[in-house]
Amino acid sequence: MPADIEDEIRDEKNPPPLDEDDIALLKTYGLGPYSTSIKKVEKDVKDMAKRINDLCGIKESDTV
Repeated sequence: MPADIEDEIRDEKNPPPLDEDDIALLKTYGLGPYSTSIKKVEKDVKDMAKRINDLCGIKESDTV
């Protein structure tokens, strides 16, 4: 029995490396069905806000 416990401890310390399928699974874990589309829309909104700010130019501030 003690040899089995030692083998389990050794296996926990040196887990096998992750392959591409494991990494893909970890990336999608916890994501909802609309996560990718929401991220895309958020990026589009951020890009549009940046573009609008660039087109407006520099605004003067009322600091005294």
